Amino acid sequence: MKLGLLSDIHADLAGLHRALALLQAHAVDKLVCAGDLIDGRTAGAGVVRYFSERQIPCVQGNHDEWAVEPGSEHYRRLYAPDRRRDDLTEESFEYLERLPQSLAFEVEDQRVLIAHGAPWGNMNYVYPDGPRHIFQRVAHEAEADVVVLGHTHEPMFAQGAGVTIVNPGSVNPSRGSGTCAVLTLPTLEFTVYHLLTAEVYPCARIQF
Repeated sequence: MKLGLLSDIHADLAGLHRALALLQAHAVDKLVCAGDLIDGRTAGAGVVRYFSERQIPCVQGNHDEWAVEPGSEHYRRLYAPDRRRDDLTEESFEYLERLPQSLAFEVEDQRVLIAHGAPWGNMNYVYPDGPRHIFQRVAHEAEADVVVLGHTHEPMFAQGAGVTIVNPGSVNPSRGSGTCAVLTLPTLEFTVYHLLTAEVYPCARIQF
């Protein structure tokens, strides 16, 4: 089974359409997203509406969470009604609030967990060059065979302790890699694609 992996759209509707066309060309069976649909600086309602109408499985990224936390500093800076620079509607906010912190499902006898930053919090970063103990903690806490993360905007494939950790990078090229990825299960073949060229994108590969 081919999973089409998206993350960190950051309100880039055009980038999302490019990613979806590319993943369709690679005949993916299921789409999942590791969060951050919106950005706070550009129009994001179109991205939220697309995910909502098509019921694409997605977790809540830190930007998505900030938008529905009226008491937070980030909300006041980015999403308060008197400062809102986005075009988010009330329906947008309701959808973002419903997004889960993580999603777990089973495919081809593989337990898959989707989270944004890390299994224990969407503001935690798991960078390709991060310390070994962070990867080990992810493997220990995820209770999964495959973990899909976002947040860093850096594509990654890491393996250790019987667990595979992947990150498709960011769909939005202005915020990162401008990529999406295909993960084939149960073989664990992982390929990252650049959205502008449709070519294979270099991906950090780590053993931990």
